[in-house]
Amino acid sequence: MREILFRGKVEDDFFSDSGKLIYKKGEWVYGYLANPDVIVGGICDMDENYISFDWWVTVDPITVGQYTGLTDKNRKKIFEGDIVRTKDGDIKKIIYKDYWGAFGVQYGLLFDKESGKHVKAHGGLSHFYGDSQFYEVIGNIHDNPELLEESK
Repeated sequence: MREILFRGKVEDDFFSDSGKLIYKKGEWVYGYLANPDVIVGGICDMDENYISFDWWVTVDPITVGQYTGLTDKNRKKIFEGDIVRTKDGDIKKIIYKDYWGAFGVQYGLLFDKESGKHVKAHGGLSHFYGDSQFYEVIGNIHDNPELLEESK
């Protein structure tokens, strides 16, 4: 069965009932998506009428991304919004496309062997096709947008 998991960046510092800082603003949190801007974790009780969670935290909805169910060559989980490098040196962005009903990769930069630099790719979209072991997660679009900028 596929693991359903989301991540998002915490919107404001999150404290426990006793006042202990649990998550800092801007920190990544991983769990289940309850609303477009709330991630929850640790189911502690449930029956047919309700579910109770250990914690919940408000996140910036722009940063929310779903786990693709795949890992990179280092066995790191690949999330929507991650930036990966291929075995050929190309840099791609992980996206979800409704019309596919699937995750895929969008070319950001192609590695030009002649110049030794990355150049902007024009378009380019493909499915994973089970080749995620040839990718390496090198960042994400929220923390490392510069990874998708072409070399000067």
